[in-house]
Amino acid sequence: RKNNLNAVYLPFAVDKLDDFLNWIRKSKLTFYGFSVTMPYKKEMGKWRKSLSNELDKKFPVYNLFLPEKNEFFNTDVIAFQKAIRFLKIKKNENILILGSGDSAETALFAFKKFPLVYVSSRNENKGRKLSEKFGRNFINQRELNSRKFDVIVNCTPLGMNNEDFLRITNLPLSAKIIDLPYGEEK
Repeated sequence: RKNNLNAVYLPFAVDKLDDFLNWIRKSKLTFYGFSVTMPYKKEMGKWRKSLSNELDKKFPVYNLFLPEKNEFFNTDVIAFQKAIRFLKIKKNENILILGSGDSAETALFAFKKFPLVYVSSRNENKGRKLSEKFGRNFINQRELNSRKFDVIVNCTPLGMNNEDFLRITNLPLSAKIIDLPYGEEK
């Protein structure tokens, strides 16, 4: 409405991102933009490189694609940066990022200037690799309940099906929580 566009927002279930994006390019329909969710955010970086022979060396993970302009964005980084400001997160606070996927990687990128960031995940191999990539310490999930964190960032799907994130993870309540999962209900 804001831009007087005659448009609708529709979900597309996609099995193969390349097939879907090729269909978009060949379609006679007008597409203004696409929100990209798991598990395709990193694949969008590969797609961007294939279109422009260019790779964003800083952070090649995207969740927004504007096909008319062939532009790619990561609005999750912007949201994390706004959450950091809104919650007044300080450099001396202990921050736990829980997860090992693209959202956790985005959180680590957004918190790159914070020295006390830790990673934990159910997939220990993937979590360790991610923590090493960003020069962070990995904490085994069994050790989490004995640690105190000022900020908890939930980058897992826990909570999407109305699970109690804190009860399942056995984490002590933190004063500041960024919880990414979303569902049908508010």
